[in-house]
Amino acid sequence: MSNTRHIFREISGIIADNDPIEARLDRIRILVEEHFSGAVLASEAQANQHPSLTAIASNLEHGYRLLVPSSGTANMDERDPRVAKALVDAYAFLSHQLLLEREREQARLKVRATNEMIMALLDLEHDTCDWQRITEGIIGDLFGARADVFSLSTQETTAPAVVRWALGVNQPLVLNDLPTQGITILDEGSPIFSLIVAIDRAGAQGITVSTTARSSFDETSLAIVEDCLRIYGAGLNLIDYLRSQPDRDSILTAILSNLDIGILGIADGGEVVFANRQAGDLLGHTPGELVRSMSSAISTQFEEYFSLLGSSPSPWLTTSTLLRKPSGKPQPASLSVRRIDDSQFVDYRYLVTLVDATRTHFELEEWRWHASHDPLTGLLNRTGLAESLRRLLNQPLVVLFMDINRFKAMNDLLGHRGGDRVITTVAQRLIGATKLSDIVARVGGDEFIVIAPVEPNFRGLRRVAQRIANAITAEPIDVDDRQLAITVSMGAALETFHGSVDTLLGRADHAMYEAKQQGRSIHLARGDEEAISVETHLVDPNVFDVLRDRDADHIVAEELPWIRLRDHEPVGSDLFLTWRAPETPRDYAMRNHLRDEYNWLLLHHLLRRQSIVGAIGISPLAPGSVFFDRIERLSRAGYLNPGKVQIVLHSSELATDKEIEEACRLADRARRLGVSIALRWLSGEGGEVARVAALRPDQVQIDFGDWVNRPPSLKLANGFTAFAQAMDLEVAFIHVQGRFLDLLGSTRLREHLANALIRREHPD
Repeated sequence: MSNTRHIFREISGIIADNDPIEARLDRIRILVEEHFSGAVLASEAQANQHPSLTAIASNLEHGYRLLVPSSGTANMDERDPRVAKALVDAYAFLSHQLLLEREREQARLKVRATNEMIMALLDLEHDTCDWQRITEGIIGDLFGARADVFSLSTQETTAPAVVRWALGVNQPLVLNDLPTQGITILDEGSPIFSLIVAIDRAGAQGITVSTTARSSFDETSLAIVEDCLRIYGAGLNLIDYLRSQPDRDSILTAILSNLDIGILGIADGGEVVFANRQAGDLLGHTPGELVRSMSSAISTQFEEYFSLLGSSPSPWLTTSTLLRKPSGKPQPASLSVRRIDDSQFVDYRYLVTLVDATRTHFELEEWRWHASHDPLTGLLNRTGLAESLRRLLNQPLVVLFMDINRFKAMNDLLGHRGGDRVITTVAQRLIGATKLSDIVARVGGDEFIVIAPVEPNFRGLRRVAQRIANAITAEPIDVDDRQLAITVSMGAALETFHGSVDTLLGRADHAMYEAKQQGRSIHLARGDEEAISVETHLVDPNVFDVLRDRDADHIVAEELPWIRLRDHEPVGSDLFLTWRAPETPRDYAMRNHLRDEYNWLLLHHLLRRQSIVGAIGISPLAPGSVFFDRIERLSRAGYLNPGKVQIVLHSSELATDKEIEEACRLADRARRLGVSIALRWLSGEGGEVARVAALRPDQVQIDFGDWVNRPPSLKLANGFTAFAQAMDLEVAFIHVQGRFLDLLGSTRLREHLANALIRREHPD
């Protein structure tokens, strides 16, 4: 078994590498084979094909599992599940990246294909005889292959062999690597490896795209060729119409309405001259609204691209964008804009084509991730840094600005691959040396920033800076067969963030260059050891955070009432955030390190629920002093009645002595504010009594949610009764199942647990 630390390092290196994604997936498969004998990486659909294998790790987000022979699970040690999870997560992430990359390429290809065909169609003269040759040239150039347009009603003896074969098939077809499938088609003596056959029976036309070099076509490639075939048929009809000289514009609009892409013609002043139905669907309007009253509002979405074309020698611009619908919902689209020359006598100046590029919620999240993160290291970039700092407005901060000494020389010596290895290793060490609440960013080639919130009057700047510098430089970095010792120059400052990122980084940036010039590893900005005095302001409870801004349409706040067992009267409730997604907002926040954002969101919903009977229970994520500071400020300002709040701590998050000590400190502060404390544990967990004794909560909650197949016994119920009496605590039961509910209804238990509460989320 290879060293676990080495495995994790190699997985990180593979993800951060710039090699083609297919090659990186092969390297992950090799690691799986080396570490788990007989293992298979499979999608959810493929997993059923391996009934003899057992899943030891899975990635639910993208639907992949790591399967091993059942006999191999007996010899696994405690490190293997972590390695398996890392491998399947890496494989799922790269597979998803490959899928997105292919989809983006196909979307760009579709935009380019339809644009070139449409522009060629607009340029056609009614007496042209080159429409077939033009179509074959456009499609052939797109795919780097040979394209042939043929008629289904004509048997041409001089046509290439592949066309004659396609005429006999007479149906849409995609074939890859034909010889290995036992099919061989010769084209002028050379075997065809890949083939697309697109058929339009109504128009009696077809197109073949074939290559004698090893290539790959798929169903999306066929769809693109079929689009081109429809435009080819439209071109034939247009030529016939032009010969009889009808109204060209109305004919063109009718033809373009049969395509599955959005098309707009926009004049110099921004007026939409023509639009088809598909453009209306993507922009949230009817074609009539686009052409008439909505024209100016719609064209403003494309003004930036018109401006770019005006200063560019190229008449084309192709990009991805988010269109704005009237509802405010963004519409992802692949967009292409063509500037029309004055020599073409048409009443529009720009031809805009739009292809729907809607992705799932996770894919949209990935778009945002890439916009705010450095692709090499996964750290925040400058944009992400600015977004993350929003939550630290007017707070005292440690700011560390650093770069790697002599990095250019390393890059020249080791090449870019070696330089990337140095950068990714430094990034990993920074993550390991900082807290989840700290902000870590890469803002330049070898420039990194760490920003950490601190308490007012903090004086440990040098200690923090030295600790992080030591973490980066303590060990050499393995680059191929070399061990490379590195040093960093670091500038450190204590600042308060008032909204300007440049101002916040200014002194630390200057101090970093001072350190470099003086040959020192760390330079402290002047005045850095002075105490910071921060005036606290009540945060407007209507100001929302990243989590709510991002997912407002999906999150729903629900209240689940507590019912007193004695008289079935409601005595309070729990406040839960749910959403229409596979995971809860709480899990989502934990996975994305959005602790503070989730806690603020909980408080925001709590502020709207002050009229309910009893206390409202909330389950924040690791509530710290900042969280209770906000409760205190909200209370002083009259927004919140702390007596109506109950903080629910989860025993699964109190696994160590340190966590329990911190929870005790928070519980003491909560009581001083008038906030009650509840401790909730899942049935079957150990150490409950010790945690209850340490925390001295106002209420103990037992969650029976996982007792579906093993309902509690009367003995267990009596044990809880004695426990409650000994600790003099109010006891609440959650997820009460049918049998245990009957026990709770007994006369004996009602006498012993007069004030016990029950909550049934899922009534029988």
